[in-house]
Amino acid sequence: EASKPKKKELSTDEIKAATELLKTPNLLETINELIGKSGVIGEENNRLLMYVIFTSRLMANPLHIISMGASGTGKSHLQETVAELIPEEDRMSITDLSESSFYYFKQGELSHKLILIEDLDGAESALYPLRELQSKKTITKTYVEKTRQGQNTVQRTVHGPVCVGGCTTKEKIYEDNSNRSFLIYIDQS
Repeated sequence: EASKPKKKELSTDEIKAATELLKTPNLLETINELIGKSGVIGEENNRLLMYVIFTSRLMANPLHIISMGASGTGKSHLQETVAELIPEEDRMSITDLSESSFYYFKQGELSHKLILIEDLDGAESALYPLRELQSKKTITKTYVEKTRQGQNTVQRTVHGPVCVGGCTTKEKIYEDNSNRSFLIYIDQS
C-alpha cells in the first residue's frame, strides 16, 4: 500500500487562495482559462465540461462522461490531461478490465473516485458492474469459497459513488451506458 498516493494537506495560504478563486466573478471562465494555462490546449467547451464532471466525484450523485471520436482524434489525451488536474489519490486509470474486476476492490476503495477507462470498446464485459456502481452506487458479488470444512457462500460488496470517464471510437454506444453519461464528441478538424 506504500505505492498509493497520500492525500495532500493544503496550507493556510493554499486554502485562502482557493477560497478567493471560488469568489471570482465568471468562475467557470476563469477555471477554463486556468485549464488552458495548465497545458490543455483547444477543446474549450469539452475540457471545461470534463473538468466539472470530474470534480463531481465528491458529490453524492457524481456525473459521468464519455468522449467519442475516431481513432487518433485526441480523446484519450484530453481525458488524461484534464484528469491530471484532479488529485492523484482521487483518480484511477484502468486500461484493462475483466468482468469481475470491480468486485475485488476493497469495500470503500472506489468511493468518490474518478475512474478513467481509456478504451470502453475493450471493456464491454465489465460495463455491467460499472453501470451498477454509477446508478446504485454499490455492487455485490456472491460466490462459493472452498474451505477445509467444505464450502461457504461469500458476498463481496464494493461501494461508490464513483465518477466515470471513458473514451470510445464507436459512433453509437449501448443505450444503458450512454443514458448515464454526458456524451462529448472530439473536434476532428
